[in-house]
Amino acid sequence: MKVTPANGLAEAPLIVAASHETKTKYLGRMTEEPLVAAYCVTEPGAGSDVAGIKTKATKQGDTWVLNGSKMCTNAGHANWFFVLAVTDESAPASKRMTGFVVDADTPGVVIGKKEINMGQRCSDTRMVTFQDVVVPEENVLGKAGEGFKIAMKAFDITRPLVAAAAVGLAQRALEEAVKYAQERQTMGQPIINHQGVAFMLADMAINVEAARGLVWRAAWTKDAGERNTFYASMAKAYASKAAVENSNLGVQVFGGAGFNTELPMEKLYRDAKIYELCTSQIQRLIVSRHLGTLYPA
Repeated sequence: MKVTPANGLAEAPLIVAASHETKTKYLGRMTEEPLVAAYCVTEPGAGSDVAGIKTKATKQGDTWVLNGSKMCTNAGHANWFFVLAVTDESAPASKRMTGFVVDADTPGVVIGKKEINMGQRCSDTRMVTFQDVVVPEENVLGKAGEGFKIAMKAFDITRPLVAAAAVGLAQRALEEAVKYAQERQTMGQPIINHQGVAFMLADMAINVEAARGLVWRAAWTKDAGERNTFYASMAKAYASKAAVENSNLGVQVFGGAGFNTELPMEKLYRDAKIYELCTSQIQRLIVSRHLGTLYPA
C-alpha cells in the first residue's frame, strides 16, 4: 500500500521541474523495470515544517556536495532519491533550498536500519545519511533556490494520490465490517440488524463516498490544468480522517475479534494512522488560508 504513494512523491518534483533529459533518465527507467524511488525531505527535526530542514548542499565547481540526514520511505530499495537541501542560508525560506536527484549508489550515501513502525510495516522506512555526496549540476531540478517552490507544487500531485490510498483503506474497513455484521449473530439475528451497529456502518459508508468525491475533485481540477491546492488538501485531510474513523469503527463492529491479529481489522486500524501524520493540521491550515479569497468580506 505504501510503495506506490512513496514512488509518486519522489517522481512528482521531476514531473514539475526536471529537464527533458532528467525526466527521460530517471522517470524513464521507472517504466522499464520494477524500480522504486524515495522522497528525501523529512528530517529528524523537520517534518511538516519543510523550511526547517538542515541538510546542506555546497557548490564546488560544476558539482554540489550534500551533507545531512533524512527519513525516507522506500529508502532500502530505492534506485534514486529526490533530496531537498539548503543551498543559501541567508535567503528567505522560500528561496533557501534546492532540489536534487541523487543516485542511490553514489559514494557517501549511507542507508540506515529499517524502522519498525506501528503500522504499514511493509513500508521500508529508514534514515538516509549523505556524507560528502557529490551531485552533478545536471541533477539540479529547476534552478538553485527553487526547491521549496518545486516541493510545494509536487504536493498538488501527490496529496490526491495519498488520499486515494486512504480511501482504499476506508473502503476495505467498510467491506470487512459489513460482511462480518451480516454473519455475526447476537440475540437471534445478525448484528447488522441492530441499530447501534447499523448506524456505525452507515457512517463508514458516508465517510468513504465523501472522501472519494473529494479525491476525484482534486484530481479533476489538476487534470483540467487548474490550481488544485485547496481541493488536494481537503481530500488529504478528509480521506485520512475517513481511514482512521472507519478502521476504528470497524474494530468496534468486530468487537473483541477486531482486537485479534487473526482478523484484518486490527491491522487496518494500525495502518490508518499514518495518513493523518503528514499532517492533517497542515492540510487544514492550507484550506483555511484560501477561505478569505474565496469568500471576501
